[in-house]
Amino acid sequence: MKFKIWIKNLSSLTVGGSTDLGEVDVPMNRMGFPASSVKGAMRTALHRAVKEWGEEMKEYNLRLTSCGEIDPDFMKRAHRGKPCDVCNLFGTPSSSVEGRSRVRIYQVEVPNEVHKLTRVSIDRKTRTKREGALFSQEVYKPKEVFQFEIELEDPRDHDLTMVLLSLLYMRYFRVGRGGMIDVKVENPCSNGCDEFTKKLAERLGEWEVEI
Repeated sequence: MKFKIWIKNLSSLTVGGSTDLGEVDVPMNRMGFPASSVKGAMRTALHRAVKEWGEEMKEYNLRLTSCGEIDPDFMKRAHRGKPCDVCNLFGTPSSSVEGRSRVRIYQVEVPNEVHKLTRVSIDRKTRTKREGALFSQEVYKPKEVFQFEIELEDPRDHDLTMVLLSLLYMRYFRVGRGGMIDVKVENPCSNGCDEFTKKLAERLGEWEVEI
C-alpha cells in the first residue's frame, strides 16, 4: 500500500542533525527534511496519540498499546518480551525480520529555496555563548510544502489506522528545532476503510491551517 503525504511548515523550519562548527565564518551547516526525520516524528506522535485517544478508540472497539519509548536502550525493558503496537509497526532494535519496520517513507519533492541564519554557538557546560563562535544554518521559510510517499509493507490490521493517527498528531507538536507543521494526505481509503480510519483520512484530506 502506497500513498502520498504533504507537509507544510507553519513556522521557520530546521530539521536535521546538530554539529559543533568551529569559529566565525565556518561553512554553512545545511539542513534538510529527511524521510528518517518524518518517520521518527511519526513514531513519537503515535506514542502520544495512543495514550490520549484511548477512550475515543474504545468507542470503535480499537485498543492499541504504546510503551512510550523512543530510546532503543529502554524499549526492550518496557516491552517485557512483547513489542507494543507502536514499535511493532515502526520497528524494534532486533536482528530478526520480526523487528523490522513495516513503514517506508520516500522523499518526493523538497523546496529549493532556503534562507541562511547566523547563530551563536552555546557552551554546553556553562550554558553561555562561546566568544567568536558563530555558525550559519539553513532554514525553510513558512508555507513551504514537502512531499513524501509512504509505503506500508505487508500491512496488518490497524497499520493504516496507526499511520494516519500519527500523521494527525504531528499537527499538534513541534518538529525538528521547534518547527510547527501541517499535514495533508492523499486518500488512502480508496479500497475501503473501517469507520475510525475513514474519519482520520477525512480530517487529513485537507490542510488544517491555511496561511
